[in-house]
Amino acid sequence: MEQNEENLKDGVFRGLLRFRVESGDHVLEAHLKNTSSRATYVSKSTQNELLACCKEEVQEELIRRVSKASVWSLLFDETTDVSGVEQLSLSFRYLHENTIHEHFF
Repeated sequence: MEQNEENLKDGVFRGLLRFRVESGDHVLEAHLKNTSSRATYVSKSTQNELLACCKEEVQEELIRRVSKASVWSLLFDETTDVSGVEQLSLSFRYLHENTIHEHFF
């Protein structure tokens, strides 16, 4: 696949859409070609809304599992990256269906 300058400016999301079309997703290709540009749902605003919805679903599922767990813990870890910026991670560790799970939050 040849990368031209315009394709590189598209970003990851549009690159993935292009990849799907090039891989034979004819439904997606027809949607992008035949739908008004105002209704393709590939704008940055729509992408951000989709990400927010996904984030909410993942958080709700994690909270549901943790609240059902008989035991759980909350883990914080701080590290400094090579540029000197401090990073804080948050993870939940819990017992679900007799299996220990750990999820980065």
